[in-house]
Amino acid sequence: MRENKKLRLGSYSNNLLEQGMLNLEWSNEDLINAETYILRMEERIEKLFDKEIFRVENILKDKLRIIPKNKDFAIWYFDNLPIRRQKKTIEITDEDIIKYARIYLQKFQKLLDDNSKKQTNHLKSFNWISDRFNLEKLYSQLLKKEFISSNTSLDIFINIFANRDLNSIENKIIWMKIGRNKMTNKKSISDFINILEEYKLIEGIKENIPKILTNCFKSENSNLNFTHSNLSNSNVYSEYRIELEKIIKDL
Repeated sequence: MRENKKLRLGSYSNNLLEQGMLNLEWSNEDLINAETYILRMEERIEKLFDKEIFRVENILKDKLRIIPKNKDFAIWYFDNLPIRRQKKTIEITDEDIIKYARIYLQKFQKLLDDNSKKQTNHLKSFNWISDRFNLEKLYSQLLKKEFISSNTSLDIFINIFANRDLNSIENKIIWMKIGRNKMTNKKSISDFINILEEYKLIEGIKENIPKILTNCFKSENSNLNFTHSNLSNSNVYSEYRIELEKIIKDL
């Protein structure tokens, strides 16, 4: 006597077939046959995907900058294979590949966004440890010397130095100084923070300073993305460092 089990096709179910099938009783032999069929179909789809993708490969690289894995495409394609196309000859169109590439990109971007949030969960903004009068004076001098935009209010400036969770920061300091490449001078921002640390006006930053800078500063027209190569050190610093040091020294 064969033991019967319910088959839950799950991620391998065909959208047009799954309704009403989840309650059917399947034997072990049926389950093995179904699994074998699915694996064979996936293998066929993977091979066909590798063969057909050349037609749209350049489009995917140029427009989406991503190439889906054949295994992932095969699972998605089998899940969404209409009954009318379930025949011996499987036809994968350019539209099929491009459609899945867009879905693949969205999932990949969500994964990156989720990882980014996890990385900033425990990070905080800068912690001002001097008196508030000096912080307000610093704000006024940076504004006067056009280091920061007039669109950066005092409240925004103070909030960045209030040891806030990075994920809670909505408004960043708008930095105005431009480098020789006509782009925002990121090293001058790094100089600014380094000098504040040297004069013991903020707590020392122990980890992931590029991530903190990215979440606390922006240019006039867009967000900034800092890497370790943007950080200044004793040998490499910006042309604004001396002016910044004078402003901070005179507080």
